[in-house]
Amino acid sequence: MKADSAVLQKAEAILAKYPLCNSCLGRQFAPRKDEQIELGEQIRKKIAVKEPERCYLCEGIIKDIDHTAKNVIEVLRGYKFKTFLVGASIPHSIIENEDTLRAEFKLKGGSSLKAEITSAIAKRIENVLKKKFGARNPDVVVVVNPIEKFQTVTPRSLFVTARYTKVKRGIPQKKQRCNDCNGKGCPTCSWSGFADTPSVESAVADYLVPMFGSRKVKFSWVGSEDDESLVLGNGRPFYAEIIEPKKRKVAAAKFHTRLKHGIELKGGKVLEERPLPEVSFELVAEANIEASKPVKKADLRKIATTFRNLDASQYSPNKMKFLTKRVFALKAEQVSSKKFKATIRCEGGTNIKKLVQGNHLEFSPSISEVLGDSCNVNAKKPFDITSVKVVEKIVRKPQPIPAETIPAES
Repeated sequence: MKADSAVLQKAEAILAKYPLCNSCLGRQFAPRKDEQIELGEQIRKKIAVKEPERCYLCEGIIKDIDHTAKNVIEVLRGYKFKTFLVGASIPHSIIENEDTLRAEFKLKGGSSLKAEITSAIAKRIENVLKKKFGARNPDVVVVVNPIEKFQTVTPRSLFVTARYTKVKRGIPQKKQRCNDCNGKGCPTCSWSGFADTPSVESAVADYLVPMFGSRKVKFSWVGSEDDESLVLGNGRPFYAEIIEPKKRKVAAAKFHTRLKHGIELKGGKVLEERPLPEVSFELVAEANIEASKPVKKADLRKIATTFRNLDASQYSPNKMKFLTKRVFALKAEQVSSKKFKATIRCEGGTNIKKLVQGNHLEFSPSISEVLGDSCNVNAKKPFDITSVKVVEKIVRKPQPIPAETIPAES
């Protein structure tokens, strides 16, 4: 672009009042970002006005852009990514100065200072790191503050799915809140809000955080179990949001490993998309049950017949309403006169303890209700999870499922 007489006349009037660097001068007239410095130099040469040491608009930001970009690039070398986006945090006073100048001289069409800064830094990142600028769903977002000389890098969260088994009793699934502060944070818990006790969540998080170089991990569990329960077979699936990861890919073999406290990861992968907020699943549990009076074989046949494709009513304290939960099949095996083991295949979210005990009709019909006796799960070995299967949807239309097929579930 060449500076015509109208541009020169207006530029001379601007420079008489406001000292501008070549870039900020050319930006007021150039329709393309890559022409503004060249145009600014051309204008200044023709009207014979020297470039000032400090620009009224950018306050020296543009002259220092190479140094700013170099700092950003050095920080980004610590991240693994393919696409990026650059933003800029500019003092409001600078933005107002440019708006005032343009309004005063009726200037239209020029790019903003913020756009110039972000474009210049983005080009340098592309050239040096060979990464792709992507405004839509970038892997990392960089926000620079060229005045205060700092930048923030925020990687986009990624999501993984995996399974865990647990072969040691007394280990809760979720982290326990600190007893002293109830999760608010205090010196006792080092301001984390959580007690320093073993859990599946803490063990898996301690492994995933360094593996991805992330800030933290947020879990979505596909069901839960009692602290004293074991999780066997192929394990229980879960989803994890990896927050601010420095790495975006890991070898599949890293998802197969033994952790602390009898916990093991058994396969996983990085997901292409965010998982659905709710997941339907079926599970198989083995409950150790104790009755208050002797149990006969006829009693075991009775509960096996009753709990075959049965839609039961379960009260949810969180939702304060009754939910329908399906028990697909139940097979009972006598252990002693008052003890028996029940293998239960049911819909995810079924409360196994309440299914056995009833808890004042919070689950109906329950095994206690069907037998007309008070039944409880064993306090030390209540029930173990032997299979968890993710399904698209729970089908409520009765479909006979022989109890004999339960052990073959995977």
